[in-house]
Amino acid sequence: MKVLLVYPNVMGVCKLPLGLAYISACLKVKGHKVSILDTTFGVTEEEVVQSGKDIDFVGVSVMTLQLEQAKWISHLLKDVYGMPILWGGNHPTMRPADCITDECVDMVCIGEGEQAMVELRDRLDGGKDITKVKNIWVKADGIIHQNPVRPLLQNLDSLPWPDRDIFDKRHLCPNTGSIVSGSRGCPYRCGYCINDKLGKLYSEKGSSVSHRSVDSLLDEFEMMTQRYGVKFFEFADETFTLRKKWVLDFCDKYKRRIGLPFIFQTRCDNVDQETLSAVREAGCSKLSFGIESGNEKFRNDILGRKMGDNEVLAAFKMATDLGFEVCSFNMVGMPYETEEMIVD
Repeated sequence: MKVLLVYPNVMGVCKLPLGLAYISACLKVKGHKVSILDTTFGVTEEEVVQSGKDIDFVGVSVMTLQLEQAKWISHLLKDVYGMPILWGGNHPTMRPADCITDECVDMVCIGEGEQAMVELRDRLDGGKDITKVKNIWVKADGIIHQNPVRPLLQNLDSLPWPDRDIFDKRHLCPNTGSIVSGSRGCPYRCGYCINDKLGKLYSEKGSSVSHRSVDSLLDEFEMMTQRYGVKFFEFADETFTLRKKWVLDFCDKYKRRIGLPFIFQTRCDNVDQETLSAVREAGCSKLSFGIESGNEKFRNDILGRKMGDNEVLAAFKMATDLGFEVCSFNMVGMPYETEEMIVD
């Protein structure tokens, strides 16, 4: 079977979409042929139509800001070819009922997609019933089959490495930070974040955070330096320093096996002197802290960050004293936020 994956990147983010890269890799391992329609660098109606030629199945990654372009592409492909179309990603996970009622959408994938997509494709290839695949909602004969999610994947080493070859080489960003991932998930439940919803969706479905083994991750790094000439890595992990023992082991081996610069993001209440010293020595010169609001009460009571001003200031001082360039993530114009809070 030939699968077309669609990346409606209306924001023009250059970094590689790891979710689609993992799904492509998993499908290829099972013998499926995979191609990509990537709108990052622009796309025409003719190119959309051409991308669907000889395709048996379409999977579209959808974030909320990508919704209109996802609809445009899906309707074009459905009108011309009539092949089954599945939507997955953050928006369908949050609003599956809204998505599957669109006439161009036949299926919706909720939550993790690797195992679900492989099972779905295998069932389609074998002519088997597809209405009971976990993580997948299916619209068939006027009925929407709403299936529960399967347990979270705990052994990340069981996944093949992301398929980077399918994408435009500009996504690799070899000199400015090529995206990699050492873990998946987040234990925090900030009020503005999808992880709060995912925590409820996957309640009692396994640990909300899983880590790859350090050796597997470093093997992938070595491959990336040799095959793609990568000289700089950027971690997509939501909280890189979550497991101190893992971080110290990684840093010790990384500086000996790789020794290239890297950057990451974390929380101010999840670092200490030993951890930051280790990552600095391993080659990291820049890190980002999630602050989101400079107003302590708003940050904690509304956003659920559970982080005081003193913790924020102490983390920044610790990092700058060690020689890091430090950035902060901030959001402005949120519900209930006043001008004074923005100034804070």
